[in-house]
Amino acid sequence: MEDLTENYSKLNLALSVMHECFEPSQDPYTKIDIVEDIIFNRESDLSRLNFRRFYTMLLERDEEVITVGSLRIYIPLVATRFHYRRQGMCRVMMDELEN
Repeated sequence: MEDLTENYSKLNLALSVMHECFEPSQDPYTKIDIVEDIIFNRESDLSRLNFRRFYTMLLERDEEVITVGSLRIYIPLVATRFHYRRQGMCRVMMDELEN
């Protein structure tokens, strides 16, 4: 529960940084805050409002959030040296990216 609270707090900080740096962006029909849905990785049955699989990254210095980024990866291009293939290296890389 403590980790969940910390994550939610960090996501709120990320949202405040995004709002500080960008003009508000609302969906014209639902009036929802699109940036908030992206940061909190919210799903929707409407494909234009489905922000599942977005990752929010924070750069911090002394526990102060300095930079925030959101990204979504569709098809990664990954290469593994021949010697290390079939050892799960791609999965390790994807797991770290998701973390």
